[in-house]
Amino acid sequence: MSDLAGYIFTGIVLLIVGYLSHYLQPKSKVVSWMHHRFLFDGVDITDPPVTFATLAYTIQNVGRKAAEDIEIVHKSKPNFFKLEPVLNYEQCTTPSGEHVVKIPSLGPKEFFTIEYLVYRVPIPELLHIRSKDGPSAFINIQPTRIFPKWFQLAVGFFLFVGIGFSAYWLIMAVIFISKGIGIS
Repeated sequence: MSDLAGYIFTGIVLLIVGYLSHYLQPKSKVVSWMHHRFLFDGVDITDPPVTFATLAYTIQNVGRKAAEDIEIVHKSKPNFFKLEPVLNYEQCTTPSGEHVVKIPSLGPKEFFTIEYLVYRVPIPELLHIRSKDGPSAFINIQPTRIFPKWFQLAVGFFLFVGIGFSAYWLIMAVIFISKGIGIS
């Protein structure tokens, strides 16, 4: 009977290890965010006045594996756009009229910004960004102040000390309670 239990235990451990190795392997994960959007309405440089708009999106692979076949899909073709840093890309139009910018690959932790200059309204709507592994997650960002290195180190030190003291008192509370109920 103990041999059967050993076989069952080995099978369960193999299933758990197989499951974990599948979900812990490196994957690509593409995220994007809007840098800015600004509308210059009624600029009087032509007759009639023109509306200009600038906007920028940043696309980043935050995964540990290269993201392949990235597609940026717009409802209509933008007037002008540029990728920074410069990347090789292709563009095409779908049968239903959407404009697609295709980037072959984006390495782990790499990013680029696609900057638009639009002189006609409406501004081309970004429909979605996706890679071979799935859709991009749109994240919200906010500019933040960068504090001096000494301040960051001090905050890190106090966080470390605070976590250490919290862990110490939690262990002491567990010991106190276990003695109180007669476990140890």
